[in-house]
Amino acid sequence: MSAKHKEGDLVYVSGKIKKALANGHYELKEYTIDGLEGEGEQGSMLDRKPHPIYPSKAGLKPSLLGLSISRALKLLTPDVDPMPPDVLTEFNLPNLFDAYLGIHKPKDRDEADFARRRLIFDDFFYLQLGRLFQMLEAVGTRVEKEELLYKCKNHELNTVAVDDWSPLSKTLLKALPYSLTPSQLNAVKEIIWDLRRPVPMNRLLQGDVGCGKTIVAFLACMEVVSSGFQAAFMVPTEVLAVQHYEHLMSLLEKFDGDAKPNIALLTGSTSTRESRIIRNGLKTGEIAMVIGTHSLIADKTDFLALRISVIDEQQRFGVVQRGRFNSKLYTSSSKLSDENTSADEASDSETFMAPHVLAMSATPIPRTLALALYGDMSLTQITDLPPGRQPIETLALEGNDEGFKTVFQMMRDELIDGGKVYLVYPIIDESEHLPQLRAATAEFDSIKQKFKGYPCGLLHGRMRSDEKDEALSSFRSGETRILLSTQVIEIGVDVPDASMMIVMNAERFGIAQLHQLRGRVGRGERKSRCIFLASTPSTLPRLKVLEKSADGFLPS
Repeated sequence: MSAKHKEGDLVYVSGKIKKALANGHYELKEYTIDGLEGEGEQGSMLDRKPHPIYPSKAGLKPSLLGLSISRALKLLTPDVDPMPPDVLTEFNLPNLFDAYLGIHKPKDRDEADFARRRLIFDDFFYLQLGRLFQMLEAVGTRVEKEELLYKCKNHELNTVAVDDWSPLSKTLLKALPYSLTPSQLNAVKEIIWDLRRPVPMNRLLQGDVGCGKTIVAFLACMEVVSSGFQAAFMVPTEVLAVQHYEHLMSLLEKFDGDAKPNIALLTGSTSTRESRIIRNGLKTGEIAMVIGTHSLIADKTDFLALRISVIDEQQRFGVVQRGRFNSKLYTSSSKLSDENTSADEASDSETFMAPHVLAMSATPIPRTLALALYGDMSLTQITDLPPGRQPIETLALEGNDEGFKTVFQMMRDELIDGGKVYLVYPIIDESEHLPQLRAATAEFDSIKQKFKGYPCGLLHGRMRSDEKDEALSSFRSGETRILLSTQVIEIGVDVPDASMMIVMNAERFGIAQLHQLRGRVGRGERKSRCIFLASTPSTLPRLKVLEKSADGFLPS
């Protein structure tokens, strides 16, 4: 006991409590002992009221800090709150005067919690207010600022009707062999509204696997291209880049020759000669849109007037990689379609700004969610799936003899019924260091033998790009019915009639990875099933989380 306290003094003790190993006793570590000096403090403790415990701050003792706060509270006036009363009423919050008293001198726990709600509200309010000021800073006149602020407060105005879309966007919409879902349509309207603002967009497009985020991004790109600017669409894998490029080109076949924009594909496998031609086209403005991988953010890739950068499966890119697009400046009013304006004239005469950024994900990483929820990113969600899609049945089973017998029988039934099956493995080749893991190449022959009459294909990351394309093309066309693969198919691979997936050693994958893998089936009207096989019973509970939910926000 401290020498400054004597027998009979009323004190409070605070510190870290740790249970001792013997006798069930508790010990207090790193504790402090402070006296209750005033009648108010003593009464608070005797009445079992909450009592604030202040930390040491830069040599300032907790007791002195508490005394200083008590004196400051006496100087407060009830009109200290800058928040409008109607805001406090709407969110059921106390005024700031009552909140300060409630957090430092609460009558009970409920009052302390109520006060804390107000202080938390203020933290987020001022964070978003700062973001709003940052957004308005780029807008010129006060009238323009007030108009933008009014639209931000009235979300129903933050859209652009289809009739007001650009010609290219409307043409692409008509070229689709299906109708957009209501939430897809709303997403496009919101994004186009953002694209027409005089400040760079920073938006997260979140939607479950297979909900149609890609076509929403394509429509946004056409809006930009139609205005005479450039668009870049970056994806994490070459397989996905090729798939997106082929998909968009098939839709553009329905465009008139003069109206069709110039689209390019740029990946690590693009030949040196072709890469040089594409990069020159981007620099001169001859190419309006490019789809590719990390090659798009290389130092040697320059754009004349990049206005939107789309980052697909953004959780696969690092913060620095995603930020590299901000260095690809665009001219704020140049028109690439203007034949009288040269590239040099555009570069010399225009104001340069960072491009709009549209990030897409089915399973956004926590940092991205925080940015979206706290104001640094706008959030658009696609909440419904295209018509005809059926829920994916998900099962988590132990990968023992009985489990494999059950699963292979289900697989045989699916093949007999005309389905296609993915078999996903954690590694390519067998490893003496990880003998418990099944490998894609090692099991290829045994699967062929077990399922005679059903052609098998193999796909993994060490194959050449043309071999990957051929394996995927054969599976898509039905030339092969079983595809043994690693997680290379995790992102964006679209085979609409693939109806079953079996993931070996599923505990070796992250929950978000498994959610993405599951999204490779159930992309058509056929009922689909995804089975996760666990090596040990202890890993089953984690996998069974995915049995209960198909929500991409859950794994995040």
